Amino acid sequence: MTPVPIDLPLRPSEAAVLAELIFEQTAERPVTDDLRNRLTGRSAALGMASVRPYFGSLQEDPLQSSAYYLAVDGLASGSAEPLLLHLAPATGSSGGLLPNPLLVGRMRPGGGREILMNASPFGPGDHQSISLYAESVGRCFLPRPHGAMPALRVELTEPARVAPAAFHAFRAISRHSGRNVAAIQLEGHAEPFWETVWAAIRSGYRDGYTAGGPLAPDTAALFTFFTTTVEAASELAETLLAARGGAAYDLEIDLTAAPVAELQAALDGLRANGHAARSALIAPDPETLHAACAAVTASGAIPVLRGGIPSEETAAAIRAATNGRLIYSTPFSQPDGARLTAILEALR
Repeated sequence: MTPVPIDLPLRPSEAAVLAELIFEQTAERPVTDDLRNRLTGRSAALGMASVRPYFGSLQEDPLQSSAYYLAVDGLASGSAEPLLLHLAPATGSSGGLLPNPLLVGRMRPGGGREILMNASPFGPGDHQSISLYAESVGRCFLPRPHGAMPALRVELTEPARVAPAAFHAFRAISRHSGRNVAAIQLEGHAEPFWETVWAAIRSGYRDGYTAGGPLAPDTAALFTFFTTTVEAASELAETLLAARGGAAYDLEIDLTAAPVAELQAALDGLRANGHAARSALIAPDPETLHAACAAVTASGAIPVLRGGIPSEETAAAIRAATNGRLIYSTPFSQPDGARLTAILEALR
């Protein structure tokens, strides 16, 4: 454990207030979303200036009773320092999961038993720590295959900056409609993947989402869907079989350049060779849209269309061609959740 430095990322007095709030609310209670929301509401009145907690991330330590993890920003230095706090009884093994934690302090919340609070760096670039935490404590934050289900897919180039807004919008859509449409497309390397998982943790997004894109050596074991061409599908499947050890994934075929008359035959051929596509990206040509969607659907896949907020005329054509069963993929470069809601409303 790293000794206490002269300059801590959060004030010990406010760390104690935060610990008291958490242990007061979690005493003899399971950690649920209702409890996390209650913590968020109560913390607003505490006026903590050196720490910004993300209570949606609050997670029980699976290895130690009455111990918790919480993502925060330490603000004592004047800038936000992303951290993962571990709060645990002083009588146990209280170092936490991540290596070389910083001891924030010993405290007795509410005058009860002594606890230790440790902090570890937990920024979007701390890929090893994010991976260790997600795989050992919070697997609910990892993506999963979505299957041939309708989705609203956001294309992210800066997940650390904009993914929190996407997760917030996905949660609002799910609670309003009862539908989980969360899907994320990433560039083909591991860095944006772990940034996305980091954003899911800090956002407290446990509802499930899929994340993928093109195959790369460091994404084969991480992504839950892969976009490729008909010609490369067989090689991709062989690579994934070796890399994933049988773990499920969704295959998406890019058919934007294929003639509409050949779409179903191409997808049926893949299925016959054991490489059935879950989804197929098609060209958004109004003249061929209905026929293209029908061909993809007949093959057992779901059509994928790319675009922004569709016009009334375009949305009507998409609805008629898909009957609402599609994946709609859209660029998402600004944290604008209202844009996603507008797209979904237009396509209903």
